[in-house]
Amino acid sequence: PYIAVLGVSLLGAWSGLYWLHSKKKMDLIGSLPVRREKIFLAESISTLLLFFIPYLVNVLLALVVGASKEILTGTAVRNTFLGMGIHLFFYVVLYLTAAAAMLLTGKILTGILGTLVFLAIGPAIYGLYYTLPQVFWKTYISTEVDWMNVLLDLSPAAGFLSVYNRISYWASVEGVELNITA
Repeated sequence: PYIAVLGVSLLGAWSGLYWLHSKKKMDLIGSLPVRREKIFLAESISTLLLFFIPYLVNVLLALVVGASKEILTGTAVRNTFLGMGIHLFFYVVLYLTAAAAMLLTGKILTGILGTLVFLAIGPAIYGLYYTLPQVFWKTYISTEVDWMNVLLDLSPAAGFLSVYNRISYWASVEGVELNITA
C-alpha cells in the first residue's frame, strides 16, 4: 500500500500541476477571473478526493467482507482506520512535496527530478553520516544525538517508510494478522 500512496500522490501532483509548465495552459489559466491560489487549492482537493474516495470504498468493502466471514474484530477495525489515516496524512505530505518541486521549477522533467531530490535528500544524508565515519575516519567519536530521527524528518518518503515499518512491527508483536486471505 505504501508504494501505491507514494505513486498516486506523486503522479497526482505531477499531472495535476502540469499546467504550470505549459505556455498555452498558463495563458488560459491567466485569462480566467480566478486567483491562482484557488485553482491550486481546487486541483489539490480534487486530486485528494480522487485518491481518498476509492480508498475509503475499498476499506469499507473489506470490512464488510470481514464481518460477513466473522473474522472482523474491534482491533482490526481500529488498525484499519489507523492505517487509513496514516496513508492519508502521508499522501498529503508527499503531494505537497511534489507540488513544491513543481512550483519551484520551470519544466515538467525538472519538477519530477526536483521531487526525487526532495525525497532522497534525507536518506542520502543519513547514509553519508553513518557510512563515512566507519569507512574513513578511524578516530570518529559517537555522540548522544539520535540522528536517525533528525534525518528522517528531512525526507517525507523516509518518514513514511519508517512509520509504516513501525506499525507493521507493532501489529506483528500484538498478534494482529495484516494479510487477509480468502
